[in-house]
Amino acid sequence: MVSFKEIKWQKTTGILLILLTVLLTTFLVTEHDAFLYHEPIAKVIDVKNSSIEKQSDEFGNEDYYRSQILTVKFLNGTLAGQTKTIENKFSGSNSFDLRYYPHQQVFVRKDINTFVILGVKRDTVVAFLLVLVGTVVLFSFKKSALGPLFSVLINTICFFVATKLDVKASFGEVILIYSAVMLLFMVTTIFFVYGINRKAMVIFGASTVSCLVTLILIEIDLLMTNSSGLHFETMSYVTQSRTSIFIISILMGSIGAIMDVSGDITVSVSKIFYEDDHYDSTGIFKLAMTCGRNVVGPSVNVLFLIFMASTIPMTILFLKNGNDIIYSISMIMSLGIFQTLASAFAIVLVIPITSALLGISQRRR
Repeated sequence: MVSFKEIKWQKTTGILLILLTVLLTTFLVTEHDAFLYHEPIAKVIDVKNSSIEKQSDEFGNEDYYRSQILTVKFLNGTLAGQTKTIENKFSGSNSFDLRYYPHQQVFVRKDINTFVILGVKRDTVVAFLLVLVGTVVLFSFKKSALGPLFSVLINTICFFVATKLDVKASFGEVILIYSAVMLLFMVTTIFFVYGINRKAMVIFGASTVSCLVTLILIEIDLLMTNSSGLHFETMSYVTQSRTSIFIISILMGSIGAIMDVSGDITVSVSKIFYEDDHYDSTGIFKLAMTCGRNVVGPSVNVLFLIFMASTIPMTILFLKNGNDIIYSISMIMSLGIFQTLASAFAIVLVIPITSALLGISQRRR
């Protein structure tokens, strides 16, 4: 008779074999999918590096430059199968360039008399990680993982559609487009994760009201202060209204934490009420506020740490080039600090809103 341990071991082994098979298939497919691309793709066959040329500036920053002679073989297009030689220059810091290695696949563009490498083809790494995460989540949470995975897929599609519309939109339509996208984000995320029920309605209502109030207060603050102290000129690659893009980035960056806090409060209070239903509306409100105080700190800290991590490279660059700490903070961190404070306000605001909606929901129930 087969023991329970043997059955469990066989099941675990089967899952691992399936995971390895899926990952190997993903790797092989993405390594040989050059024919699907319109852009020319080549594989680096051989690399010859020149000697190092060291450089330094008046601030004592040191770097080096080096040339490469790359032998590449084209994998698609009219040049498929042909071998060419391409020159590449890179620095030790890799600020605006890359060093290439044998067996890498790269995108290539033909200039008048030569070829230029545009960048590395990274779909293998991206697809490998996506399949790995998706497979692990499915095997770990089984059917309950389908809802979150579908919501992520739908949200990704909605975001790319909104980006396409944003490119063609005028300045006044930017906030409208992304506000609609955020509503879709909330609908798909909440109802796919929590289902269509009273809890989902409470989370959706609280998150929507919190985002709307935060949006109004940000607009009023920027209008009354005339955006004093905020250096929108430091935003990179923005060709539309910088203020509108900044406001949308605040809301989109905090919407996940807002729904998470509201969801934690709603689920916790609902479970407590299910086990002990003697609470009235006031008791539910106080209980929800208590739960909210326990979860708001970690959520705000996560947003702050994400902001701090994103500013480290530019802060070091400013300081290394002779700028003092006050100037560096004002130029690099002013937008991030404002974004963190606005996001923290939205997270704190969602707690009493969720608590009130839970109390009303309980009274009607």
